[in-house]
Amino acid sequence: PLVIRFLMNVYIFSTASVKWNNCESETFSINNGVKQGAIISAPLFAIYIDPLLSKLKVVREGCHIGNICTNAFAYADDIVLLSPSCTALRNLIGICETYANEYEIKFNPDKCTLLIFSDLINVNNLVNIMLCGN
Repeated sequence: PLVIRFLMNVYIFSTASVKWNNCESETFSINNGVKQGAIISAPLFAIYIDPLLSKLKVVREGCHIGNICTNAFAYADDIVLLSPSCTALRNLIGICETYANEYEIKFNPDKCTLLIFSDLINVNNLVNIMLCGN
């Protein structure tokens, strides 16, 4: 199909260079990821990440609005996990890590944040919440 050929041309032959002050690096190939800022990037990521969102939805572990499980949201290249407990959050993260290993996604723990909307959670429990070993 034409769309597949277009995407292959855009992504297979992607190159870049780094400019810093008045210096520019040699050109190098870009072999993974979606092009940052490209119009097609968000929909491509959505297609790529949709099976993960489906796996998270199936476990029905997370916050519920009525009988609808709302444990994960994704936009562009960001994912939000919602959980009522540390245990449930660890389980959701485990599903994400398994998916990442299977599909060669690299989550960046340094860009992750934990928000707590309750004073009932024991903060000492949070040291065991890890992503990719961090």
